[in-house]
Amino acid sequence: MAREESSTHNTHNFLTGEDICSAFIRNTDWSHTSLGAVEDWPKSLKTTLNIVLNAQVPMFLFWGPNLIQFFNTALVPVFGQDPKLQEFLGQPGGDLWMPDDIFVKVLIDEVLSTGTASLTYDKRITIFRNGRSEDVYWSCSYNPVIDDEGSINGVFITCFEVSGKTGYQRYIEERNENRVSAMMKTHLAVFNAEERLRLATEATGIGSWDIDLRQNTIIYTPTLMELFGLDRDTMINLNEISSLVHPEDKAIVDNAFTNALVTGQYRYEARLLWPDESVHWISTNGRIIFDEQDYPSRLLGTTIDITENKIEQLQKNDFIAIASHELKTPLTSIKAYLQMLKMENAVKDPEYVLNIAGRAEKQVIKMTKLIYSFLDMSRIESGNIDLSIAPFMIDELIQEVIKDYLIHTNSHQLLFTPGITEPIEADRSRIGQVIDNLISNAIKYSPLSKSIEISSTTFGEEAVVSVRDHGIGIDTRHQEKVFERFYRADDQKARNASGFGIGLYLSADILKRHHGGIWVESDHGNGSTFHFSLPLTRP
Repeated sequence: MAREESSTHNTHNFLTGEDICSAFIRNTDWSHTSLGAVEDWPKSLKTTLNIVLNAQVPMFLFWGPNLIQFFNTALVPVFGQDPKLQEFLGQPGGDLWMPDDIFVKVLIDEVLSTGTASLTYDKRITIFRNGRSEDVYWSCSYNPVIDDEGSINGVFITCFEVSGKTGYQRYIEERNENRVSAMMKTHLAVFNAEERLRLATEATGIGSWDIDLRQNTIIYTPTLMELFGLDRDTMINLNEISSLVHPEDKAIVDNAFTNALVTGQYRYEARLLWPDESVHWISTNGRIIFDEQDYPSRLLGTTIDITENKIEQLQKNDFIAIASHELKTPLTSIKAYLQMLKMENAVKDPEYVLNIAGRAEKQVIKMTKLIYSFLDMSRIESGNIDLSIAPFMIDELIQEVIKDYLIHTNSHQLLFTPGITEPIEADRSRIGQVIDNLISNAIKYSPLSKSIEISSTTFGEEAVVSVRDHGIGIDTRHQEKVFERFYRADDQKARNASGFGIGLYLSADILKRHHGGIWVESDHGNGSTFHFSLPLTRP
């Protein structure tokens, strides 16, 4: 709230006082607040505020739907020693109340709804006066502020100190306990329950909302705005919310509402387009409230972000479809090769038999790798991967893997530059699996290139192995994600390559269990280099 010197005190008689509260209100620019400029304030506000500011007893004024708080100088001691008025005067009352002050909100709401004044007796409070804090007892009168049209716009509270009744204080406290109405107890219980629910939903990232179907308006928690990719304090209407739904999913949301009018239950999953153009998934659950005439009056519900779960679900669906295809391909080939071997002329041509048998063997090896990948993923999920640690020469292992590829692959040259002359302590079979996967990927994603470069070296206390191809490369935004389970880049060239999207996930897990690491350097269209590191000795 900005403050600036103005001529307000020359034009508004109710602000002519020289007390600190009048001076603060007079020197504050209200035009940027919900109240607007002082000259536009309603007569009922000016009149009541004039009474409050000039009263010799402590008085509050809570005004408007936000319960903007005003008070006079007699009330300043309530806010402690040398209070900063800008933290209290002109601020929404609800933002300032402590848990012990909930009875104030209950009484204000009662006066606003009924228009009937209310009294409280002997409320103990702490004020600062005579250079120290002290407890005093106040009785307070809550009164409605009614304008010329009969509307209730606020509540002003007059407080009287009754601390002189110290001989009766214990009796007074007891009497006040008994005097709390059933309605206030109910309000307090409801408030506490709602507050606990609000805090719980905020903490768990749940956005809650309440739509008035007659007025076509919505109120919501700040978390809902975060789910839509907006600032927590953003004010937005239903049309603006609808505009954030992905165009392809608007029919889903519309159908969910149509069904809700029949069933009363409002449920859907849909995509949102955030202002930064990123796509996010939400799940919404709600219920329609019907009035006495069975007309839909309100729609209440909650919304949560399910982006991560949805992406994983979609990736899993892709994985199942790809797995089915990948397993079907070698099976079909093996079946064809067996049929060819059954032909009459096959028996007469041993070279032909060897050729067909070699091709069938390739498909068996491919299928075996696929099946072992499934088993390894299952073991990772259940935490049952065991390592058999022993010293071995990693350069010899790399050469063995390359030799196996050269038997079955003639599309690429595999060029190896060895550089590790001392043994490492690791699971030889599992590290061989990592090397095999990196070479397989390099061949798969560089169909137009003819060479794969493999190298090994030591760096400090670590062995580092690198596999470089000159293929399609990986876009920067995908480079960290390639090690996630089921991840396959949404690049058409990458999708045309065979594979499940679990090889790098398995490799990363194996290396993690060895206290090593794996990473990639790549430019889209210019190939990739995958590196992995292992400690030379077991930690």
